Amino acid sequence: PVAVRETASLDAFRLATEGRTKLETLAPAAIQSAVLDFTRALALDPDYGPAHTGLALAHFWLYQASRARSRPDVAALEAAILHAERSAALDPGSAEAQAQLAFVLGITARVEQARQHGRLAFPHLGFTRLTDRPLGLQMRRKQGQPVLQNR
Repeated sequence: PVAVRETASLDAFRLATEGRTKLETLAPAAIQSAVLDFTRALALDPDYGPAHTGLALAHFWLYQASRARSRPDVAALEAAILHAERSAALDPGSAEAQAQLAFVLGITARVEQARQHGRLAFPHLGFTRLTDRPLGLQMRRKQGQPVLQNR
């Protein structure tokens, strides 16, 4: 795998790390705060891939939280895709960046692109088949295949 580019900015690293910690809480206020952390990290280092990955995930969760409303926050989904694509372009050897892009694209009509990025990520994450994880289940569901089957 290609080496993942790190940042020279300790503040950008700290902000991205704090943002990731906030995302793990899944609390709506914490996710909004994480968006600010990742945005500040990117202001310090616009090419810091992990900050783009984190911002993609934060926007994706904001989109998912909005899906119960009559008008889901499509702008959040578009931002998630934009930052996931940027992260994967900046760090093509990052399994996390490729997996995040596959995950985000997996709920759109861009299923084939999701598969391609999933295939780039999965060998580095230790998975042997795309159908071993939720992305694979999502893809099988879109193909009309049974989600669960005997192996």
